[in-house]
Order: sequence, then C-alpha cells, then structure tokens
Amino acid sequence: MTLATTLTLKTDSSRRDQTVELVQITDLHLLADPQGLLLGVSTDDTAREVFKFAQSKDWPPDLVLLTGDLAQEPLPETYRRLNELLRSLKTPCVCLPGNHDDPSTMSEQLRGDNVRCLSRVLTDHWQIICLNTSLPEKEGGHVSEESLSQLETLLDEQPDRFALVGIHHPPVSVGCSWLDTMIVDNGDKLLELVRSRPQSRAIVCGHIHQALHLRDRGLEIFGTPSTCFQFMPDSEKFALDELGPGYRRLSLFPDGRIESEVYRLPGKPRGLDQSAAGY
Repeated sequence: MTLATTLTLKTDSSRRDQTVELVQITDLHLLADPQGLLLGVSTDDTAREVFKFAQSKDWPPDLVLLTGDLAQEPLPETYRRLNELLRSLKTPCVCLPGNHDDPSTMSEQLRGDNVRCLSRVLTDHWQIICLNTSLPEKEGGHVSEESLSQLETLLDEQPDRFALVGIHHPPVSVGCSWLDTMIVDNGDKLLELVRSRPQSRAIVCGHIHQALHLRDRGLEIFGTPSTCFQFMPDSEKFALDELGPGYRRLSLFPDGRIESEVYRLPGKPRGLDQSAAGY
C-alpha cells in the first residue's frame, strides 16, 4: 500500500489558538458479518459504542486518525460498512493499515468526502505523517526503505511544522513479552530518523490494545486502547484485561506541545471470553 496524498486541514476557527484536536481510533477488528463475534465480543457494536462515546465529548475534532487493524476479516463488505460509519461522522477521517488489514482492499473501499488513506495531513503548525508498518502474512511490523525515504522527504519538506507520525505497530518494547515479538523490527532506525529532525514531537500507534505513554529523548510515544477487547499489561503470554474499549484524544498546540487523554467505556465488553488463548 502506497500512501501518497496529502490533506490540507483547516482547524476549527472558533479555537483562537489554532490547536489541532485529534481523535485516535484503533484496532476495531471488524468482521464481514456485522453480527459476528470475536472472542465473544461484537466488534461491530463496540466500535459503534466507542464512536458514540467520542461524539459525546467535545465533538467534532479536527481529525479522526484510525491506526490499523480496522478489519479482522479484511473483505470489501467489512470496509464498506466501516466507510459508511466514518462518512456519517462528517469530520475528516484518515486511515492506515495494520497487520490484519488488506491494504489494497482497504484503500479501495475507505473513500468518501471525509474518508481517506493518506500519507500526511498538513495544518497551520503541524504535519501528521502516516506510515504502513504491516507486512503480508506477518503479525510483526516493519518500515520499508521506501517508507523511510518517504518519511525523510516529508519531514525535510516541512521543517517549520511540528511532526507527529502515525503507525500501527509500536516502535519500542511495551513490556508484554508476547507483544514485544511483534514491534517494528527496525524500530531503532525509524526512531533515529524521527529524532534527527528537531520538529518531531510524537509517534502514535495501535496494535497493543492498551494505553501507553512513553517519553524518550524529547519524543513522546503513545499507544491506544482498542475499540473492542484489551490486552493485559505486563503479560508474558496472551491475556485479556477487563478494562473497557476506548480511544485517545490529542491536542496539538501551535507551540509544539501535546496534551493527551484516554477515554474508556465503563466495564469490559459484553460477552468477552477471558479464557481465550488467542484469536
């Protein structure tokens, strides 16, 4: 999947300070059958509940960023149903793939007036860059040389805009032994490039089904809960948590500061099979 287009975004004029309000949604794991269950959970229902919850809190944001594993069954009908949901939000939505997605089918189906698969979003003070870390038939992540070159070009084209990079797989260890086998395998190279540009501020990722916030040499790394089931932090093998589905909201200020908060639905999702050893 080559993400090769740009959206220039005008922030809400009612906010005098030109802060960019971004909602990150990740790991929906939608099935082809909207009535289907994954680990006992209706991922269709939980995704809709999370979007409804987000819409109850200072909606709309300037941008909704979806960071992969949008589908568990990456078929056209799965993405078409998601596309209908995103179009109904009537706010810009940018999508990037995860390891469960089919990047080609995803880019064909996720399109509309407000829905895109893009390489970057430009605002007055920020550049939000989207990278594909997925590999065919692989659970782990990798950033191709082509993508690293594209990232370098995009950063160098916009030295006066603060940079936030969106990916699916985390570039660093998250403290779960089994998940740490799936991080970006050349994450050090990615981080070295991002840190080498003084305007870089943060990386946001999905995949880990839990909240994460690290600060490392001036760079913030955010991981975000799934809209369906959550993984147990600090686990050695696959284990499910009882925390509810959620999303992350980030405020990107004109001076490069970031404020962020995770919001969750109360309680674990209905039907969750916590005895499951994987999926």
